[in-house]
This record gives sequence, C-alpha cells and structure tokens, in this order.
Amino acid sequence: MTRFAAAHAARTRPGRAPRQALCALAALALVLAAAGCAKKLATTDATYTKPEGILAPDTMARIVVRPDYPIEYIEYFDPLNVGGPTPAETLFSTPYDTLASGQVRTGVFTLYANAPGSYEGTIFDRTAANGYQVMRREANAGFRLFQDFALTPARRWLDTHWEAYSFADPSPSPFQPPVYVGRGLFSGAATQASPLAVGTLDSPFQLDTLHFDYQGHIAIQDLIETGDSTYAPPDSIFGLHWAQVPGAFGYWIQIYQFTGDAAEQVRSTVPAPVYLNKSRDFYVAFVPAPADSHRIGDPGIDLPGLRTMIVTRRTIVNHQDYFARISAVDADGQLIAHSYGRPTRVPGGARNTWDVFWRGAIRIRPGPVLPTAPQARIAAGR
Repeated sequence: MTRFAAAHAARTRPGRAPRQALCALAALALVLAAAGCAKKLATTDATYTKPEGILAPDTMARIVVRPDYPIEYIEYFDPLNVGGPTPAETLFSTPYDTLASGQVRTGVFTLYANAPGSYEGTIFDRTAANGYQVMRREANAGFRLFQDFALTPARRWLDTHWEAYSFADPSPSPFQPPVYVGRGLFSGAATQASPLAVGTLDSPFQLDTLHFDYQGHIAIQDLIETGDSTYAPPDSIFGLHWAQVPGAFGYWIQIYQFTGDAAEQVRSTVPAPVYLNKSRDFYVAFVPAPADSHRIGDPGIDLPGLRTMIVTRRTIVNHQDYFARISAVDADGQLIAHSYGRPTRVPGGARNTWDVFWRGAIRIRPGPVLPTAPQARIAAGR
C-alpha cells in the first residue's frame, strides 16, 4: 500500500480533522524514511563545484524541478450513499455544514506526495546512460550526492528510447537558490562522458494555472449530466490549445489513460510535467515557447536552437476517454504552471464518503458526435 493510500484508507469516520490526517501521514513518512535505503552522505567538499560529466543537449536529457505542491481535496459524508451533490456545489459550500440535499461535509484535507517543504524532480533522458544519480548544491556551495543509491527508470518509452527518472528531496539544503544536477551513469559508474542535466528553483515559489482553450469543442451531454467539461475534438488527430504562460521556456504535454483506483486518482493530481504511476501513455512531447497550441503528432517546430520533441506516440482511438495534462517550465527547468482541469468526484476512503478535487488534467474524448439512440431519446422525453 502506498503512503497516500494508507493515509486515505485510515479515515473511517466523518468529521476527522485535517490536522489529524496530516499528523498520521507525517508519522507514516517518518517510519518509511527510517526503514528505507535513502540514508544521507554526511560530508561536502566546498571545492567540488563542477561534477564530472558533460552538459547534455536539451534533445537528449532534461530535468524539471519543483516544490512538493500540496494536493487539496474535500471529503464529505453521504448518509444515503446516493452520490451526493455536484462538485461545484460541494467546493463552494462552508466547511462542516449540512448541504441542502442532506449530505454533511467532512472537511478539507491536504496531502503531499512526500512532505511539506520538500523538492521533487523528473529527469527525461534518451542518452546511453542506464541509471542516474542526483546531486544538490549544499550550504558551502559544493555539490554532493544527497542519496547513496542510483535511480532506475520510473518509465521507459521503448518506441523512442526515452526514459523518465523521479527523485524527491525531503530535507533540502539551505543553499539558495536550490540547484539539482542529474548525472547519467554507465553500468553504475559516472565518467567524464556522463550526461548532466541542471535544474534551479527560483524563489518565491508560485505555480500558476495553465488555462486550456476548448475551442468550442465541449461534450454537451457531459456538461448537462455531470457539469464536466470534456474536450471533444471531431477526430483523433487533434490540436491542443492553451493560453501562453509568462516566463515559459516550453510546455510538457502528456495524453494518457488512467489505470489506478480512486485513492490513486487523487494522488495523480499532483502538479508535475508527467504522471508516471498508474497510467498508459499515448502521447508525450515537449513544445518550446512561445507556442500556444500543438497538433498531436506534428514533427516539430523550428525555432532558434529549439525543436518540438516527441517522447512517445501511440494511436489514439475515437470515442475513448483520455486525459491530457499540460505544464509550463522556465529556462531553469522549474515547473511554473499546470493544467488543473475541472473538479471531479470519486469514492472516499471510508463507507459513504466522497472525495472532490481538481483533476489535474483535461478529459478528452475525440471523434464525431454519435447520434443518440431512439430509445434513449424516448426515455429522456425528447
């Protein structure tokens, strides 16, 4: 059971305070940290400011760094277990009140992928390296490994030989601004030819909302029945459109199908360039700024020294549901904006409870609109 799932399943009665949930999560994190293999290396050489290796071209290795942004969601108790009110009604009601439909709000909860104040990173690589280690700049300006083990790929895209590595730093160095270096390994060893990817976090940390442009293609039935905004382009080869983000160096795009349970669906909303856990990827790409749109499958956009990178591409089928997340990064590799999508609702961790949260992605259902069956129109009174 994951740390998030354990905390999620522990809530067995309505009215439990958010502070209790956070304390339980923190205690569990301490136990896992004590049992894990991520012990810290104690000394730092102040003169070690140039790690061995070669700065990799952006087309071969990239790093995205970010603070551990919290996941905020609402859980409410539904005594009749009838599904409760719409997400919009729940999100804007007063905490711990009784809704018009009789449901009682349980409270607002905040969870972290790791811990408050920690930093996270994702390394994208298609070099010959088969592992990565991560260094950070310490208080005396020297670099050192803050983990004594090498990272293995969190995901491999075999069609293009790209790989993704993930790391977390629960106790960051006081050096400002925080700097992280991912260094590729060859058969477990670092050499002068090891690829390097450098990411810097600029303070103050602020994550903006990346605004998605539906271009008028919204599934009306979804809007009527659930209040959800589903992007419904007429074909499986479609364009994604968004509002430009000030300061963006480029945009990460991921189109995927989610394969996890309800608890993992809440966890999947964590702001990150890609979601790498319970999912199946159909498209991953990096699009350089100042783009404000991207047509799925375009070979690339020529800009000075930059080009769209296709990390993976699989066939997208009409009339199936997918999710798309779009994230903006700056020139230092920091995540600066994220597509939060629309509110959604899933079963909570206890009986008759429901969780409401921002999905962290845009729902997509491509394909021409299908005519409604005659019996469905009769049943609806049309």
